[in-house]
Amino acid sequence: MKTIAITVIAASLFSMTSLAGCQVARERIAKSGEMIKNGGFDDTGCEEGHQNGCRPWDIKNAAGLSSEHHSGRLSAIVGGFGTGAGTVAQDLSLDVGTYQLSFWWKHSGRGGGDTPAVVRVAGRTVFAKMFRPGEPDMDWEQHKIAVHIDKPTNAKIVFSTEVAPNNSGPLFLVDDARLTRSGGPTH
Repeated sequence: MKTIAITVIAASLFSMTSLAGCQVARERIAKSGEMIKNGGFDDTGCEEGHQNGCRPWDIKNAAGLSSEHHSGRLSAIVGGFGTGAGTVAQDLSLDVGTYQLSFWWKHSGRGGGDTPAVVRVAGRTVFAKMFRPGEPDMDWEQHKIAVHIDKPTNAKIVFSTEVAPNNSGPLFLVDDARLTRSGGPTH
């Protein structure tokens, strides 16, 4: 009887350890996937010209959604919806490691003043351009950069047009934003 009981306990512990290992593996896979949700601005609730309903994005001030897009049906328009700053932001939960950020962007020269366009991840500036009125519109261009996170953090990705010196300036469009883990600890 004692031999059978020990065997059953050992088999049960082995099964629980295997299941726990599977759970850890699933969590690692989930954390290594796409960190930005709805990066194409195309999910249900996203409508051209609107700020609300395009979850999980927080779109404020001189920003909205545009039918001019790189892929899908919509993109975010940052600036150009009035004067002053515009922001398109999303909360992120990031572990320690290196991530690859990529997004497609396009400048439009409409407006009356210079516009600083800035993208930040976890408070770090990863893209900065000064757009000037009268510059010719451009075709879509992809921006890629590695972002290192040195401690686990609840952070944001923020696409913004900072308040320009001349107030009402050009705008930029953003589409197909992605942030994927490319290296670092997996525990």
